Amino acid sequence: MNDETSGSEALVFKFSGEILVDGRQIELLLKKGLTNSQPPYRTAPASIPSPAKASSLERRMTFGVRETAGLLGVSQKTVYRLVQRGLIRASRALRHIKIPKAEIERFLKASAD
Repeated sequence: MNDETSGSEALVFKFSGEILVDGRQIELLLKKGLTNSQPPYRTAPASIPSPAKASSLERRMTFGVRETAGLLGVSQKTVYRLVQRGLIRASRALRHIKIPKAEIERFLKASAD
């Protein structure tokens, strides 16, 4: 950083992949002023099971990627990455990835230690 920017707030973007933003949108954002407390765009969180569904979840033996993401409080992409890295073992015998309930519990216990 040079002396001119050391006293002002910096605008930092960290991402992987591609992003397409219209020049007018950038101008509007810069005119409004960005603050850390209110990001202009947010990703939708994975759905978290409601208490009514909790009893049915206890009886289930396996969960899909979306359901696992909701249970862990992470995105579906994170669940795919955990499976790919071998941190969560999943069944690929069917067309869809199925993650056993015991495997989710094992992962949570192992990551808490």
